Amino acid sequence: MNFLKNKTVNSKIKGSKSEEIASNYLVDKGYQILERNYHCSRKEIDIIAKRGNTISFVEVKSKSKKAVFNPENLITAKKQKSIFQVANFYLEKNKVNHCNFSFDVIIVNYTSEGVKVEHYENSLQFL
Repeated sequence: MNFLKNKTVNSKIKGSKSEEIASNYLVDKGYQILERNYHCSRKEIDIIAKRGNTISFVEVKSKSKKAVFNPENLITAKKQKSIFQVANFYLEKNKVNHCNFSFDVIIVNYTSEGVKVEHYENSLQFL
C-alpha cells in the first residue's frame, strides 16, 4: 500500500480509498449508498446510506495497526455538530420523512495482513 507512505501528498488518496472500502463494505451488508462526500457549505458527511427504513450518516476514519482509537473518541464535538447539521440539511432538502436514523463511524484499519473494517453503528452521541 504505497499510498500510505507519504502522508502529505497522499492523505486525500488514503481518505478516498478508505471511503471506497467503507462504501463497498456497506453495500456488501445490504446498504444502498445514497451519497458520498455530501457537502453543505463547508461541512461534509463521508457517506449517506440506507438499509431498510434507516438512513445512516457515516464518518469514515482510517488507521494503521499501530494507532489505537476508541470509536467514541474519534469524532470531536465540533465534527459531530457538523455531521448533525449536514444530516439535517440533507433530510430537509430531500424531504425525508418517517425514517429511522443512525450516525455511524467506520474505521478502515490498514495492517500488514490486509484491510480490516470496523463498523460502529449509531455510535455518535451529539453534545
